[in-house]
Amino acid sequence: MIPWIVNYGKNIASCTQVWILSALVIYWLAVRLLRYRYRDSIPLHFNYPTRSSWADMTLNDAHQIHLKLTTQEFPSTFSLSLFFALFKTYGIPSISNLIIATGQVATPEKTSKRAADTGVLLAEVMANEPGSERNVNGIALVNYLHGRYIKAGKIKNEDMLYTLSLMALEPIRWTDKYEWRCVTDLEKCALGVYWKDLGEAMKISSHTLPSASKGWRDGLHWLEELEVWSAAYEAKSMLPSASNAALAKGTFDIGLFNLPRGLKPVAYGVAMLVLEPRLRTAMKLPDPPAVYSHLFNTAIHVRKWALRNLFLPRPYCLRVKWFTEMNGHSGRAHFCSYTAHPWYIKPSFSARWGPKALILRAFGGMVPGNQKYCPDGYRIRELGPEELVGKGDVINYSTNSSRAETLLSELNSIPGPSSASTPRIHLIRGDMSNKPSVQALVSETINKMGRLDVVISNAGWTRMTTFTDIEQQIDDSDWDKCFTMNVKTHLWLAYAAKDALSATEGVFISTASVAGVKPSGSSVPYAVTKAAQIHLVKSLAVVFAPRVRVNCVSPGMLLTEWGLKFPEEKRKAAVGNTKLKRLATVEDVADQVRCLALSRSVTGQNVVIDGGSSL
Repeated sequence: MIPWIVNYGKNIASCTQVWILSALVIYWLAVRLLRYRYRDSIPLHFNYPTRSSWADMTLNDAHQIHLKLTTQEFPSTFSLSLFFALFKTYGIPSISNLIIATGQVATPEKTSKRAADTGVLLAEVMANEPGSERNVNGIALVNYLHGRYIKAGKIKNEDMLYTLSLMALEPIRWTDKYEWRCVTDLEKCALGVYWKDLGEAMKISSHTLPSASKGWRDGLHWLEELEVWSAAYEAKSMLPSASNAALAKGTFDIGLFNLPRGLKPVAYGVAMLVLEPRLRTAMKLPDPPAVYSHLFNTAIHVRKWALRNLFLPRPYCLRVKWFTEMNGHSGRAHFCSYTAHPWYIKPSFSARWGPKALILRAFGGMVPGNQKYCPDGYRIRELGPEELVGKGDVINYSTNSSRAETLLSELNSIPGPSSASTPRIHLIRGDMSNKPSVQALVSETINKMGRLDVVISNAGWTRMTTFTDIEQQIDDSDWDKCFTMNVKTHLWLAYAAKDALSATEGVFISTASVAGVKPSGSSVPYAVTKAAQIHLVKSLAVVFAPRVRVNCVSPGMLLTEWGLKFPEEKRKAAVGNTKLKRLATVEDVADQVRCLALSRSVTGQNVVIDGGSSL
């Protein structure tokens, strides 16, 4: 019996080994199959099976492909490559000289603030759907921050185009060099479509590329021409400079800030490995030790093999998130990572006392919680240099100062930075029926806030009459006041604001009335001049194009303080006349104004908000 027991035990061990070996083979096959499933599914999923079909690639499809690469396929490599793409621009003396001249990298904290703001803005622009509020707001702020220097001739289009080229090309180069697979041509086409559109949104011209006049075949064609141009520009312009070296040192100090002292030389040496010789020369940086190169390349090859054969692809539920959702009350979001100082990081328990935080504490690093680093999060419009933080909104009022102060108090109760020199909300008293007063309003706004993005022209005047009684409709004074307040005031304000709005490619939005669409309302002079106001908006949209959009909204009856002056029977009749059997609300109007402010493709339009009563 004993030999039988021994043999039986051997059989069990043999079976176990077979099962383990089979499981390992099945797991390996599953990894290999799933690793390449997404890459191989792109042509069919997005319906771009051939090169000729790539010419029809939409921006939304390109963004989805780009987002998948950045959050699931290669999140670490894409993130690092974008950081080094920005770092690489510091090898151009015209760029590094300007950055140092701004004073934004004068201290470690200013340098880390600038790096954090840049990272947040990039994430807001790249990770949010094109045309979404957060995406548009991010692009608008980038354009404003650059616009001051472009207007002064301190930023040239070629420097902007070179920066754009690195943002588009470095992730591809890094992925091909350091990741478990290369970026496919279809994915490159998507990146080309995405970055070309983003460049156009940021007013970066590609006119120096060979096919600029006749157009590009597809996104890949644009990207290939951009790569050739970028290499030539770099060879010509990446030259040694003291400003390059100073900026490189400050950036490395921030990048290695939270590392233990003993690891900093090693990390510095590894960083030298990923910088091209020309960039090291331009920044006056040393060559890395030869032993680092051997160890680094060995580690990269081991990582590639392991990811390709041992690790399942990252599922959607574990995708990398760069920021949180906006808080509905405060309008703030938190960033999800930091390098040196914990800017905009939520001081949660895990962020302060989790394993990573404990390691940072042990080696003297920084953890979230210090009020200096905005633990309440960020608003997009508050990112950027400190002297611009707090720039916000101006509210004009005529005579009712108590109502204006009450509104100011309510708005200031929403958390956010504000000071006497940089107010978030500012009140200006002005008579909109007086042209010099309108001009002064615009001048004071620009002086206080530094810019104009959106002007909402809400002035108007009428007198309550019986609309069908002609005897009440022929008062010359009514006609003069209505024409001044309902037409001329909007013209004066638009004219005074046009240059500032042109500088930011802003929008002018006027509040008209459904009375201008369908004869109705408080008086005939009001209805006629509101119709004139709508036509004025359409005319100004033609005159101010292409840099300023001009639109208007035409609400029906609103139950505001003015609307409540109408007799109850007239209000009930107004509800009955709507197709939706409800009156529009102030919030409905605000939503439409917001849409017009955000949409970059709408101008010369009058949006009627009346529940269908004018149909």
